[in-house]
Amino acid sequence: MKKYIIAIVLGLIGLGIVIGLNNHVDLSNVVKITFTYRFLLKMFLIILCGIALAFAGIPFFIFVLILELISFGIVTTYLAMAFSFGGIAFSILYFLIFKMVYCFLLSLISFYALKLTKNNYLYIFKRFHEYKNNRRLYLKKMLIISVFILLFSLLVTTLGNKVLLPLSKFLLKIV
Repeated sequence: MKKYIIAIVLGLIGLGIVIGLNNHVDLSNVVKITFTYRFLLKMFLIILCGIALAFAGIPFFIFVLILELISFGIVTTYLAMAFSFGGIAFSILYFLIFKMVYCFLLSLISFYALKLTKNNYLYIFKRFHEYKNNRRLYLKKMLIISVFILLFSLLVTTLGNKVLLPLSKFLLKIV
């Protein structure tokens, strides 16, 4: 089972690399990478929509996780074409520092969203009261994970310029 998950993740990143190879973007004039607080608002709206759609049975967080992995492949390809080895190293370090935690939290919340969806279906079709109590439990877990996602997004927003700007100047050799 673990081999399939690793193969799927690498396949999604590979798909992003293929998409990135077909679309060429010039990144040579990138001076600094900025993070804004709009990112926090975006994350808050994604979490609200994801929790609401989990009640409806739509696995929104899985789609966000898939898009995140594909975008990692696209960004890696763009940086590799613009900055060669330094771009690849920067992209991998950025993924390990910032995106790995975010992807883990997204996979965790998508797991509980699927459990909530399954629980809602069982409650609708079988009408047992124990499924109603499980719904509250899954919702609490999803809210706790959502708070961690928002706190991590706040950390990324506040510390992103302090970590990524020196890292990008060192690895990408930009002025």
